[in-house]
Amino acid sequence: MRSPQENHAIIAAVTPELFQTGMKKGRGMARTSLDLIDAMRDIAEEVRPVTGRGIGYKRFTRRLITSMSTNNMQKVYRLLRVAREQGTIPWDWIVDETRELERVSAWSDPAEYARSVACSYRRDVWDQQPCRVEVWSEKGTVRGVLKPVLDKYVVGFRVQHGFSSATAVHDVAADTDGRDLVVL
Repeated sequence: MRSPQENHAIIAAVTPELFQTGMKKGRGMARTSLDLIDAMRDIAEEVRPVTGRGIGYKRFTRRLITSMSTNNMQKVYRLLRVAREQGTIPWDWIVDETRELERVSAWSDPAEYARSVACSYRRDVWDQQPCRVEVWSEKGTVRGVLKPVLDKYVVGFRVQHGFSSATAVHDVAADTDGRDLVVL
C-alpha cells in the first residue's frame, strides 16, 4: 500500500498541470501572504476539517478580508494550496466535498461488513422527539464548519443551492411522520 505522499507524487507525475503552484521559483512570499497563511492555519486548526470557502467565511467574519469576492477567494484558495504544498497546513485539514469519489459501499467479506455495521450504529435520539430538526444551507461549503455540531447532535443537513426547487420542497413536505419539521 502506498503512502499519501507516494500517491500524490504519482498523480502529479501523470497530470503535472494540475499541481503547478504558479509560484515563481526563487522568489520569496510577501509578508502579507505569510500573515494570511498563519491566520488560515489557525482557523483550519480550530475547525478542521473545513473547506476553502469555510476558511474564507471565517476570515470574512473576523474582518481579515473585506468581502467574499472572487478576487479574495482566489487568494484564499491559492495560499491554501501553497501552504499545504509547503507543509504549513496539513492536507487533511482542508476538504473539497465537491470532488469526492462516489461509489456504492462494498466489502471484501461478510466479517468486514459486520465490523462496519457495528462501528456505524448510533441510536436515533430524534425518533421520540415531538418534532424533526434539520439545518438547511444555501451552499454546501459550510458543511465542514457545521459538521462537528451536526454530528454531535445527529441533526440532518440539507443543501438548497440558492433558491429551493419546488421538487425538493415538495419531497421534504411529503416525507412526514406526523411531526412538525423545524428548519434552521
